[in-house]
Amino acid sequence: MPQDKLLAAAQGGNPAAQCELATRYARTEGHLEEVNLQRAHRWYKIAAESGYAEAQWLLGSTSWHGVSLANGGGSPQQKRKWLLMAAEQGHLKAQMYFYRKLPNCLEGEALYESQVWEEWTLIAL
Repeated sequence: MPQDKLLAAAQGGNPAAQCELATRYARTEGHLEEVNLQRAHRWYKIAAESGYAEAQWLLGSTSWHGVSLANGGGSPQQKRKWLLMAAEQGHLKAQMYFYRKLPNCLEGEALYESQVWEEWTLIAL
């Protein structure tokens, strides 16, 4: 999609366009002159807050396409929140995250997270 139409769609509230625009800012695609991780983060967050699972996944993961996000989506708790929101919508990569990574973080964590891990283990497999 041409940059001007993508920007108009993103500004109009289309979460898929917002996520694509963010990816272009993160990867200098689509005639953007330079990487702008702050703008990428802003557009991913807007899309994630509207419930777009791919944006939630990207905010929750620490990097994608070899590019780390400025502020990476926030604190570890905030990242986990984004990942859980994406996983609950059926986002396979987010579900696999819980299956693979969460057991390593469970010591001292709430029982809820143990139950989340068991649930995503069943779904992911």
